Amino acid sequence: MKWPFKKGGRFYLRSPAEGVPVPIAGDAAVATVGIADGKLVPLLILDVANRPDLAEAIRVHQNFEAGDVVVQWGAMPDSQDKVALFLRFLRPTVLNAVIEFDIVKQGILVEHILMAGAMYIQAGKPGDRLVHNPNLPKMIVQIAETGYRPYWDKLFLKAIARHLRAQGHSRADAKRVAQNYIRELRDMSDFRMLDRRTRVAPKSS
Repeated sequence: MKWPFKKGGRFYLRSPAEGVPVPIAGDAAVATVGIADGKLVPLLILDVANRPDLAEAIRVHQNFEAGDVVVQWGAMPDSQDKVALFLRFLRPTVLNAVIEFDIVKQGILVEHILMAGAMYIQAGKPGDRLVHNPNLPKMIVQIAETGYRPYWDKLFLKAIARHLRAQGHSRADAKRVAQNYIRELRDMSDFRMLDRRTRVAPKSS
């Protein structure tokens, strides 16, 4: 089995389960001095009910460097209004996972991930929140520059404007409001911790 890993390429999976997007059960944002230059880094709580191998990888990966995961942005076949982040864990065991984001509802997460150049992932289940158990194992994944930003900028603006038009805005008004919304998101993403405290932001949705 294979999925589109990047334009013009294919990424082979070890099992059909690896090709099923892992649901996002919750999210938060964490800012810590020394991580991503103190920027807000999104934390994704993943519903791993069907991926115990991923839960185990997150647990043991705390002892390895963040560079032990290869990432690539893209989309699943026949998936509309969504983007996907493909992950390949290199050690201690090789496995693959895909996280899918609804552009309108979860675009803020993609934007913050791209701004920070990183994200945390944590195993969990629906209803879990970071404040429920902040000491659960977390893994930081460095999101290397892949050339995706220009494509995302156009995709995000178009999706938000289309959503606003469906709510009754004119074409020109929808584009203006979408541009202002995205600008505000980026201003918020530019927050940085300047001391040694850790700050946790609430769930985005």
